[in-house]
Amino acid sequence: MTLFIQTDATGAGAGTINPNLVALNLGVVANGDTGLGVNAPVGNRQTVTYAQTLMGTCQNRLNALVNTVFMPDYGLGAGPQQVDVICIGVGSDFVLNDGSSILTRGGTALPPSNSGLGGATLNGTNNCLVLYDTTQNNNGGYCTARAGSGGALNLDTPNSVILYHELSHAFRIVNNTLLSLAGGCDPSSPEENAAITEENDLRTQIANAEGEPVILRDAGNHCGNVGCVTTKVCCIIASVASGSPVSPLVQELRALRDGLLRRSEVGHAFFGRLFFDYYSFSPQVCTLMAGEPQLPDLVLKGYVEPLLLMLRAMTAATYEPIDDETLGRRFLAAVGGPAARRQRLAALDQAGRFWRGDEVPDHETARKLAGLLQDHALPSEHVRWALVEPVRIFQAILRALPRRPVAATIGRDIRAAIDAWVPDFPIDPIWASLPLRELTAELENIDAVLLKSEAARARFRRRLLARFETIPPIRQLLGGTEALGVPA
Repeated sequence: MTLFIQTDATGAGAGTINPNLVALNLGVVANGDTGLGVNAPVGNRQTVTYAQTLMGTCQNRLNALVNTVFMPDYGLGAGPQQVDVICIGVGSDFVLNDGSSILTRGGTALPPSNSGLGGATLNGTNNCLVLYDTTQNNNGGYCTARAGSGGALNLDTPNSVILYHELSHAFRIVNNTLLSLAGGCDPSSPEENAAITEENDLRTQIANAEGEPVILRDAGNHCGNVGCVTTKVCCIIASVASGSPVSPLVQELRALRDGLLRRSEVGHAFFGRLFFDYYSFSPQVCTLMAGEPQLPDLVLKGYVEPLLLMLRAMTAATYEPIDDETLGRRFLAAVGGPAARRQRLAALDQAGRFWRGDEVPDHETARKLAGLLQDHALPSEHVRWALVEPVRIFQAILRALPRRPVAATIGRDIRAAIDAWVPDFPIDPIWASLPLRELTAELENIDAVLLKSEAARARFRRRLLARFETIPPIRQLLGGTEALGVPA
């Protein structure tokens, strides 16, 4: 095996390391191929294994990186030498050995220190180091030029794409076939042109898996900027629990996510924060799930499926012109008959006791998972509102169902629960930076998308004014709290 994930900064620089994210990003490259594996750490490395079962350009490249022994001769008198590829996912605070920030690059592939190739002086090892920023430039995102745009830097670059781009460089480094890096960013150098061309293979694979249009990067332009936030939220845990990153369950979660506020400044800020908070614990959760056979089913039955069913009901109540009876009938059809409902409640109760720490099995994996949820998931306002409260609401509605439920009554209960939930939408600092015109537009948008009742609108406005009462545009638009007319 020649592909590894490094768990510290040895040889690369100094700063935060996120090895769990590397494993997940490699899973995207493999397109969910179950033949991909990551061994437990030995020293500061985890060996990546791959018994390829899916055929595709990206899977073929991953197979070659994992299962080829690379013996390049860099022509400096040392003769052929074995060179491994070491992947290091880093945080925004990471600095390379020359003192430069990873944020100025996004990612880089460093040739072995004894190779004489460009960038080798930044490498403290005789292997090829692949480093990339897993924080998306502190959630600012990395923008590149999309094909056919004339150089407009408005194409986002997810972590898996950054990693695959750098692995393209690494593949030529360990084969000693690196192309010329001479030139600026526009036009791109021969080496960057080749890496972008291969990057587009992964972009195509991801778009096809998600059922989205394929948008490619301009291979002739290596320029970049920041401001394209990649908000891949609420799907990683579902991917592991359901067994595939492209399962229908995960695709529906993505569709529900994409329909909520992503076209507004407030929406981008919300999902940016949710993205940041979610990724502070979800990779570790997935790693623990992968090592404990019973956990994926617990997470699927006690969390992912209830979240999906409740979000479906919330989406229908918010976007569709349906009456209470139709809404109730859909919900009842989704949750099943009395026996199925009892099973769902049992799974919810078991998961709830586990998440709260009330009933944690006496083994290390369970304790670690419960600790992660209590220390990182539950303290986040954004995670609680978007990914925890819907499950609690689902459980409460399910538990209150009578033996012979009436669809219209259930529909009304769902709408009432939504009206009580939506006004607690997290209020981010971006509200305070908006001029009056944009502030008005954002409030109109959130009214149209979330705040359907007058009571919900008034309650949210009270929260917004209480948070930013000294901000002139907010004060001008909302007036005093007494002007809102409905008690908080």
